[in-house]
Amino acid sequence: MYEQEPGGLAWQLASRLVQARNETEAATAVAQATTILSGAEQVRVWLIDHSRGYRYSGSWPDEAEPPREPPDDVARSVVFCTPVAAAAGAAFRSRLSLPLFAGPRPLGAVELLEEKRAAGPFTSADASLLAELMKAADSALQSVRDRAVRERKYLEVVTRLTRLFDIGRSFARTLELDKLVEVIASRTRAALEVENAYIWLLSGSGETLTVVAAVGTGAEAVREWQLAGGRGLAGRVAASGESLLIDRAQDVPEIEERPDCQAGLEIDSCAAAPVVSEDGTLLGVLEVVNKEAEASLNDEDLAYLKEVAETAAIAIGNARRLDAERKASDLGALLDTAQELGSSLDVRKVAFTLVHKAASVIPYRRAGVGLLKGTGFGLTAVSGQSFVDEKLPEMKALRDLLAWGAGLEEGTYVVQHEDGTIDADRPETREKFRAYFEMTGARSFLTVPLRDDEGSLGTFGLESSQPYAFQERDLEAAQLLGVAATIAIRNATLYQQIPMMRVIQPLARHKQRFLSLPLGRRIAWSVGMAVLTAALVLVRVPLRVGGEARLLPSRRVPVTAGVDGRISQVLVREGDHVVEGQLLALLEDSDYRAGREDARARYEVELREQSRQRAAGSAAGAAVQTARLDGLRAEMDLWRTRLERTRIRAGFAGIVATPRVEELVGTRLARGDVLCEVVEPARQDVEIAVPEWEAGRIAAGQPVKVMFYAFPDRSFRGEVERIGVSARLQEGQRMFMVRAELVQAAAQLRSGMAGKAKISTGEIPLGWVILRRPVRWLWGLVWGWLP
Repeated sequence: MYEQEPGGLAWQLASRLVQARNETEAATAVAQATTILSGAEQVRVWLIDHSRGYRYSGSWPDEAEPPREPPDDVARSVVFCTPVAAAAGAAFRSRLSLPLFAGPRPLGAVELLEEKRAAGPFTSADASLLAELMKAADSALQSVRDRAVRERKYLEVVTRLTRLFDIGRSFARTLELDKLVEVIASRTRAALEVENAYIWLLSGSGETLTVVAAVGTGAEAVREWQLAGGRGLAGRVAASGESLLIDRAQDVPEIEERPDCQAGLEIDSCAAAPVVSEDGTLLGVLEVVNKEAEASLNDEDLAYLKEVAETAAIAIGNARRLDAERKASDLGALLDTAQELGSSLDVRKVAFTLVHKAASVIPYRRAGVGLLKGTGFGLTAVSGQSFVDEKLPEMKALRDLLAWGAGLEEGTYVVQHEDGTIDADRPETREKFRAYFEMTGARSFLTVPLRDDEGSLGTFGLESSQPYAFQERDLEAAQLLGVAATIAIRNATLYQQIPMMRVIQPLARHKQRFLSLPLGRRIAWSVGMAVLTAALVLVRVPLRVGGEARLLPSRRVPVTAGVDGRISQVLVREGDHVVEGQLLALLEDSDYRAGREDARARYEVELREQSRQRAAGSAAGAAVQTARLDGLRAEMDLWRTRLERTRIRAGFAGIVATPRVEELVGTRLARGDVLCEVVEPARQDVEIAVPEWEAGRIAAGQPVKVMFYAFPDRSFRGEVERIGVSARLQEGQRMFMVRAELVQAAAQLRSGMAGKAKISTGEIPLGWVILRRPVRWLWGLVWGWLP
């Protein structure tokens, strides 16, 4: 045995145990003290572990590969609460197992092994020598274990709070209820480490619960699962308002009817907690099924589930409040749109308002309204377009779809999935929309019939490039807009069927107001109206017809090359004034000079030959040479002309109108190619666009007054020369082009300048000047009714 006193060693052990930071350090200190006091070669400490039986906690000296399981003597010592001495295995001679206690409960055992102890093998009597040491070890190990348990619980609490904080942040990231419930289900499953998680929401009537989000095994089978109040686990929790934990499958209510069990899920344990708002209103139930890693749900998990449910209640309440605010905003937009629809008695304006104002309530890519017209059907309005051209392929396809929808009692909602499949009831419907989706790129199409008790008026159609773009709230909004539009279109149709209603009603109101005036005021008004009428009829004022004007050059002559050649020099620039015959450019003339010199040399040779023939007295030879000389003389004149034409001159006085003409140096021109253009500045014409309804008053010789935008402070006068024989379409209106000549040309004016012009067409009564536009419109309206 060791010489140190047991009591002193126990106090030293107690000091080391107090300093131990964990169970392993405490067990090692106990083993070391036991080794010193008992003389054992190896001491091991085994502690009870409820999940594994016994757990190796420490030894002295340290072992590289400690045993995984204790010997039977250790278990016997713990069970019978007594020291057990026995022979050891091959490595050691004897073993002594001493039980450890935490009060009345067993804590574990200390295993002593010796091989060559001087005092001999261990016996039960050796236990008395270690009694004081074991007492210190009992209290120290229990204290360390309690401290470890507390630290573990603190860590679990911190972890749980951290997870709850993360869950709260993840819930707060979205306020869309459909997305939020999916986040709640997935985060609940991850936080509680369960196989399945379901979120139930209470219906508006408060009578049924519906699974709106589920994750885990058989999740698809569970979606849209409904339970009446008091039925199933969720129903019981909703009815009682208390959380519930079930740790046995046979206790699960109505387990055979559960869709997840029918899908193959085996329930071991489950729990549910009510989702209650801040004011105590039940929103739904949060349910979890089966703990992962073959464990069972316990009370701690239930408490954690309740905390998650409280956080979820706050998030769901916020999402519902946002949804309520959006509905209120949508309702306000719907009311504004309905008021604007009802404020007009023009069918086209109602349809135009509907396809554009609906965007404030419903998200869509394009909207269209098609209306019945007698026995036909027409596309009345399309969003983003002020004019609908039904000849375009897309517009024709849209009209056909809306016409098809007008024949249905109810609206349709057709969607094309990403894989190309069409979500529709009938095969012919799928084929019809497949072709339309391929043409337009749309993926969702919604039709709303415009129908009342009198019959069908047409169809309101919406399309989007996203599948399932229209949610339930969008469908409701579209139906409400359809009802408002139907009423407005019906009223406008009935109103337009009353002849002259727009004229008769205002006149009747003014007449009634006039008759209600006193007699004196009526006489004064009558005299004033008579004077005004006389002024409108008798006073004559000049009538001027206005229009957009553009300055045109009267004469624009191209300057061309007389011979082939490369430009060697350009002597003018754009805007230069030139006189008749002025040299404008030079062509390279070396070839033409060489040709002229060659012709001259041959001419001189033939001239000397003629002189020789005459000297020889040969009349015939002289006559032949004379003919040759005439041909060579003509050839010389031709080369002289060509050489002269290498110098390009202006044909008349004017202004060079070709831009960057100086950059043509080095360019080769063929005979007849244009070098530049010269305009005659002495004469300037103006082209005036006159509306077709004013063209009848225009005649040649009428005075014209022109104001150019470049010179807004000056006016230029002229006379009408001629009127165009055909109309042109300009900015959506038919215009006749009137040509007028300015009386005096101005050097600062340039062709192409724009401005405004007024043509004096003569004097007419003042009343006709003021009222001619409304009278013309009224006559056009009445003329259509005349036989």
